[in-house]
Amino acid sequence: MRWLAASALLILTGAAGCGSQYRPVINPVVPTGPASQPTSYAVVFSQPNMKLPSDLPTTTPPCPGLATSGVFQSYASPGVVTIVDFSGDSIMALAEVGNGPLSFAVDPTGATAYSENCDGTISSVPISTSLQTNKVGSSTLLANAVPINMLVVTGSQYVVEEGRDAIAAMAGSPPALKQEIFVAPSVINITGS
Repeated sequence: MRWLAASALLILTGAAGCGSQYRPVINPVVPTGPASQPTSYAVVFSQPNMKLPSDLPTTTPPCPGLATSGVFQSYASPGVVTIVDFSGDSIMALAEVGNGPLSFAVDPTGATAYSENCDGTISSVPISTSLQTNKVGSSTLLANAVPINMLVVTGSQYVVEEGRDAIAAMAGSPPALKQEIFVAPSVINITGS
């Protein structure tokens, strides 16, 4: 009987002690990678085959024929706008714009870019990875406007027309001329909010 009681006690002790001890579990720490970059685009306007004359003054727009004769001419081929995925360093879209883009401005929402061009046009470009040339809007300025700078505010665009000593107040997409504001001669810039 002693043997029976001892063996029962041994079995109970063994059963009670099995697995009741705390054994720490080690989970591997998987490092998280860097945070994903927000989607951001760079917009680049360029003019293929642009050749500036060596005697072109730095204050003159690089439009062919403008420096010598004052006649508003354009390049033989259209300008190009390129949408670049800045976070991924890849070209997302290409489209043609007016001949000889001079400068550009982006609307406050970042959805549309506007360029004034040597051919006397304003190109409105939707900033999108699905951009195609047929989605680029175009507006024609008045004769001899010679656009050199632009300001884009919510719902309006203002173009410095050096050749007319005026500011073209435009609205819409593509921009339509609403009013021409004549200013002192030799206007060079416009700024505001």
